[in-house]
Amino acid sequence: MTQTGKPETRFSPYAGLPLPQPSWDNYKFWEYCKAHELRLQKCSGCGELRYYPRPACPECHSMEFEWTKVSGKGTVYSYTIAHHPVLPFFADKVPLPVGVIKLDEGEVYMVGRLMDVDPGDVKIGMPVQVMFEDVAEDITLPQWRRADD
Repeated sequence: MTQTGKPETRFSPYAGLPLPQPSWDNYKFWEYCKAHELRLQKCSGCGELRYYPRPACPECHSMEFEWTKVSGKGTVYSYTIAHHPVLPFFADKVPLPVGVIKLDEGEVYMVGRLMDVDPGDVKIGMPVQVMFEDVAEDITLPQWRRADD
């Protein structure tokens, strides 16, 4: 981090991490993540929340939506423990737990790293809370940690 609180880009500990490329459909999601807010699209036609961001509702096909702040709480729906790094960036991070998280708001699922938890302690149904990892000046990733009991 620099003195301004922004991630260092030169010799960054995140150098080599593959980053999302914001597009017209999802740039607002990444802007909210940068502000450490988890917001999802909520269909104005049928009220369904959706993730990943996209122009049309998969339920009713409406093109109208609003960005709704969600709790960031959920449970581990499924998970895997990566033991062999696919990319050099992850070489010192294995074994690496990665979870499919079912959000408390309904049938909405997100994938992310399970942070600050021993891989052997990860369980299906484990309560988790979103945390935000600032990895580049313009990208913050939503990750997951065990929720406080």
